[in-house]
Amino acid sequence: MYLYIYTSKERGFSLIEVIVATFIFTLTMSVVSQIFVSAFSAYHREKIIQNNLENAQFALNTLSKQLRGSSVSAFSPRIIRSYNYATGLCTRYSILTIGSVTTLYSTPFHVNATHNGCGAGSIGPRKNIMTIKDGSFFVTSSSSLPHQKKVGKVTISLYISDSVNFPAHLQTTVSLRDYEVSGL
Repeated sequence: MYLYIYTSKERGFSLIEVIVATFIFTLTMSVVSQIFVSAFSAYHREKIIQNNLENAQFALNTLSKQLRGSSVSAFSPRIIRSYNYATGLCTRYSILTIGSVTTLYSTPFHVNATHNGCGAGSIGPRKNIMTIKDGSFFVTSSSSLPHQKKVGKVTISLYISDSVNFPAHLQTTVSLRDYEVSGL
């Protein structure tokens, strides 16, 4: 018969060693999981901010292009009216808050207008340019006074946000090209 004798080299793990190893493994995996979740959340937040900025830049570029070839008059910091020389139409741009949603709108006025005024006429449908958190217009009008010949400008300031946690501010200034109005 063969008798087997255990030596210290062939010994297994004790229960305490297995519990300690499991605890260390669990702790390590928890830390790695939290790092992964934090990195994924930051990536998701940055994608939201990037998407909002791209949409706002597109809206600002479109609005700037339309205003550049227009004469502009301001009614308030949230409403401006422009007469576009290329189309011969007036357009009202407004920042309206309906309920809890603030939106940048454009509304065309179909009139036989001149740069001296848009007058009255049929109002077209209101078009949503983009949903924003807040915004304002600041208008410096063109002037044809002999001592004050200047071309006007419009500063558009928008606060955009997908939620209260990810706000961003964009601002652009458009120089108007209504040289006939300013006498230049």
